[in-house]
Amino acid sequence: MELHAIGNWITEHPLKLMGLFIAGLLFFWLLGNTILILLSPQLLYNTKASYAVTPDILYEQIWLTDNKHRKIDLVWIPNANATQTVLYLHGNHGRLSHFFPQLHAEYNVLAPAYPGFHESTGSPSTKSIYSTALLAYDYLMEQGINQEDIIIFGHSMGGSPAVYTAAQRPAVGKLVLLNTFYNIFEMCWQEWNVFCTFSLPILNTAHYAPQVHNKLRQYHFINDDVVPYSQGEKLFTKFTGTQDKKFTTLEGDLTHSDVDVLAVVRGE
Repeated sequence: MELHAIGNWITEHPLKLMGLFIAGLLFFWLLGNTILILLSPQLLYNTKASYAVTPDILYEQIWLTDNKHRKIDLVWIPNANATQTVLYLHGNHGRLSHFFPQLHAEYNVLAPAYPGFHESTGSPSTKSIYSTALLAYDYLMEQGINQEDIIIFGHSMGGSPAVYTAAQRPAVGKLVLLNTFYNIFEMCWQEWNVFCTFSLPILNTAHYAPQVHNKLRQYHFINDDVVPYSQGEKLFTKFTGTQDKKFTTLEGDLTHSDVDVLAVVRGE
């Protein structure tokens, strides 16, 4: 009897049924997007992997305080024979210690840790990551280092704040990107599809790419299983503000983080 009544209601109210169905889909879409956004810090930022990791070389510890009163941890490795300085912006596992000896062979190196990574206080977010990169860059300027002698090097997730910083400081000498994504939205879409709608503002590297007017050298490992090669290719097309740009495909036995970093940063 009840089933019969339900069947009659459906027959008599098809538009209401369609409305309920659409409302249900909208509810689950909103719920999925909300849950994914709430979980995004745990999914994106592997801060635990960065704990207590130090460079495999002698270094100086520097502390800065940002405009939100967070304590920012920076590693400084000077090279008395260097004429250029690398601002190394790390990926979502934090600073990679094996990068430092390679970079230090020819450059001074400054490597900030984003809030929540290594010894920096606070929590990582797009805004705090971008502001930390800019804070470190401006620190180099305050030390009297000429902007044309600064190389911004962004690895993986670090490519996003690297592009942002280069867009804000157009006098920088060179921007170098290694295995960097287009944006988090497209990375997310490959796995979660329509539930990624709210992730568009998160680490949107492509948004700032057209504002870059510096020398650009971008590298991507063709078999990268962390950031798909297609992400790097697509990002490169967004650098419409500079003519001095080059995209290099890395092949062979290289991996996402096992790369000749010195050759990458040095490359012309």
